[in-house]
This record gives sequence, C-alpha cells and structure tokens, in this order.
Amino acid sequence: MVKGQAEIVENIFVVFFGIIILVAISSISYNIYMNQLKGEIGNNLNQLAIVISNNILKLYEVGKSSRFSPKPNQTAKLAEIDLNLPPKVSGRNYEVILTSASSIWIQISNLSVDGAQPATQVITSPGAKIILRTTQSPEVTVEYEVSNLDVLTQGKIENGLNGKLGYYRSNFNNTIKDYIVLGEQDIIIDISKVS
Repeated sequence: MVKGQAEIVENIFVVFFGIIILVAISSISYNIYMNQLKGEIGNNLNQLAIVISNNILKLYEVGKSSRFSPKPNQTAKLAEIDLNLPPKVSGRNYEVILTSASSIWIQISNLSVDGAQPATQVITSPGAKIILRTTQSPEVTVEYEVSNLDVLTQGKIENGLNGKLGYYRSNFNNTIKDYIVLGEQDIIIDISKVS
C-alpha cells in the first residue's frame, strides 16, 4: 500500500510541476506579446504625431502669411486642413490632444532679477505639444513637441473623428491673436493672467 501511495504522490507532483511550467510559459508568451503590441502601437502613434506636426507647420505658414484682420471683437477661421486620421491604431481606440508646449511660459510677462528687468515683454509659448494615447489596454502615450510656433494651440479628438486643424485669428480689444485648433471647438481658451 505504501508503494501505491508513493506513485499517487509522484503523479500529483508531476501534474503540479506540469501546471507550473504551463503557467510560466503562458505568462512569458503573454509578456512578449504585450511588449510587441506596445512597441507597434508606439510606432504607429509616433507616425501619426509626425503627420499631425507636418500639417500644423503647413497650416502655420498659411495662417501667418495671411494679412487678414478680423473686425473688432470677432474671430475668423483663416485656413483648415483635414487630417484624414485612421479610426483605430493597431486595433485600439485612441485620442489626440493638442496643447501649448509649456503653459508656464505663457504666464510670464515681466521678469526681474535683483531689481533689474532683463525681460519686459510677454514671453510666449515656444510651440505646441501633441499628445497621442490609447484609451484601451495596453495604454500607450506618445508626446511630440512642435517648436517655434508663436500661436496658441488647443484641441482634442478621439479615434480620428473631426480630425481637422483650423487656423483662427481673433481681434479682442484691438489685440490680434492667432490660434491653431484641433477638432471642432466651440470655445477658444486664452489664459492671460493667473492670480
């Protein structure tokens, strides 16, 4: 009877060891798959960021070269580009956010160091930041900066819907400002003072 029990215990150990091996192989395979998928999604999001960046620069050139000035207290759309973005990236839903690259630079208007004022003009944002991220697992985020833009940027789209870039010029209180907006936006936000 002891010999029979030894065989049963041995078979149980073999089965448990086999289960542990299968779990380890499954876990390693899943990790390899997820890493490959994240890399593919990241590459596709980078390609989309470059396409959006190139279109922002084209739109910027067209808008800045325009001499049109809107009437007081009005905003006019000077140009628009349809981005034709895909509905999914690597089979995943995604969103694109366009924002100013560094919002702190917009807030600095006067700078003084030891009582001296080396900068008395408004320092504007150095450019735009494009943030692309998946909204499904695996979550991958790509940030891409577009430098040397002296316009405010904003907007958000999901899954390529309303994937348009618009160049707007406003004239409020006889101050002309230019904006690049991603998607359909009802309100253009311009923070001029933070208290």
